[in-house]
Amino acid sequence: MTSASPQSEPRTATSEWRTARRLYAIYSNVIAHFDVGVPPCPDLECPIDRPDFGSRGRIRNWLNLMDNHCPVTFLRQVLQRDPIGTEANMRALILRHLDRPHKTEFDRDKLDFLLVQYFAHCVPDDLSPGELTIAEVGRVLEPVLGHWSPVTPYWLKPLEDLAEDVAKCHCMADLDEFKILERGRDVKTVVGNRFFEPPALIAFTRYNIILRRAFFYTMRADLEMIRVNLVRLQKHGVKSIDGTRAGLSEREALSSVQRICQEWRSIFRTDYSAGHVFRSIKELRACTDGALAEIKRKHEEEQAKEGRRKAKESAEQDSEAVSLGIQLEVDLSDNVTDEELNRALSVFEHEADPENTVERAYPELTVDADPIAGTPARYKIPDVIGRIHAQIVKAQEGAAKPLSVRLDNSAIRLASWEVKAFSVEEDDPVTAIRRSVAARLILQEAFDDFQDGFTADLRVALTIAHAEAGRMQERIAEARDARDLDLIVFLAATGQRMLELMHEAQFAWNEEMR
Repeated sequence: MTSASPQSEPRTATSEWRTARRLYAIYSNVIAHFDVGVPPCPDLECPIDRPDFGSRGRIRNWLNLMDNHCPVTFLRQVLQRDPIGTEANMRALILRHLDRPHKTEFDRDKLDFLLVQYFAHCVPDDLSPGELTIAEVGRVLEPVLGHWSPVTPYWLKPLEDLAEDVAKCHCMADLDEFKILERGRDVKTVVGNRFFEPPALIAFTRYNIILRRAFFYTMRADLEMIRVNLVRLQKHGVKSIDGTRAGLSEREALSSVQRICQEWRSIFRTDYSAGHVFRSIKELRACTDGALAEIKRKHEEEQAKEGRRKAKESAEQDSEAVSLGIQLEVDLSDNVTDEELNRALSVFEHEADPENTVERAYPELTVDADPIAGTPARYKIPDVIGRIHAQIVKAQEGAAKPLSVRLDNSAIRLASWEVKAFSVEEDDPVTAIRRSVAARLILQEAFDDFQDGFTADLRVALTIAHAEAGRMQERIAEARDARDLDLIVFLAATGQRMLELMHEAQFAWNEEMR
């Protein structure tokens, strides 16, 4: 047997330390945010690499312990929210699980997620369920899976059929109708340990990417349809809907439902969210569809009732006319007048005050706080709005024209309509401008700090900015529906100022994370 050369042992130790520190970057974040029952590793907390066999043995035991105590749910939240999910770190974690001698479903679930996350990191997702070939996926995964074969084994044919059905789904309900998730789990169960073979890993990664894109695509379609349904309901004078299917109240205010959709759009633009959000969107669309169907049913009932009444009156008139020898022409048109439609919808005018259960049903949907890292106190939107308002009032009291406002260390210039937004009575469009200006000032402060070497808060500020940009798009859509040209111009101009700063800050952040 050939023994290791004296020169190879230090290289092996160095490589092992480098890999361990990459894994520790991920696992230490898991420990910081979740109770996994495993303390930090003292040897890896120490910045000095020690090549002695005892230290390396303790590190190996600690990593094995974390492998068994860290479920995929923890990895998903940490890798999708924190900047530690680099290509090198994820590659080390994937190779570690591929090298485990006795793999279980626990390892399968983690590899199932990690390979998709690795692909998404290397190839930006366009969020459309477009065509994706085995060859394309294989080339991206080659650094972790090695040489790949473009031929898919026959026993993975059901996965190909399933991917074709996913492409037929246009809304969340379609995914349920085709039983996409259930069938995918069944295929994994059937292939068993063959799942860990490179051809299967490539095929399942391709399927998972297609499914992930389909989830986002159908979620976006359902959110848009919910928005259209809400506009239609408001035009009919409806104030609330039965939202029990989506975990809300029996009389949920339409404004409450709109706020939910805005928060979900913010999540959609930033991080991949939990599966229950997708299910709730599907159910919320069903609630709005049901409300519109109920209006149509009541309308048809009223129309039929009115038709019967006219028919009865006509028959009585015809009977009387025949007895008098008179021929009458009666117009029994099916057209419904506005007065008849209002009478059919009058049931909604006297309904009880709607309830608002958004915060209780979806407490995690808050854009003013980061669910993991927490938001600095100085970055609370309402507080920043108050500070801006105070500066504008003070400037106006001194007969000065307020052109800029400051947070702590940074300032931004305001347009005339933005100043006016802080000087008039509050309403929804003005609130959107105020919030956008506050988020822009927060992002400018964090970006300036970032350029000075303090990087901790820029990611939080970008998350807040993304959320407010989503809100602004909703307000612009509402102004477009109302044909309010002046408001559209002001909202779009304020939103564009935010987007330009976001693009600059996001580019700097991405460069730093490379």
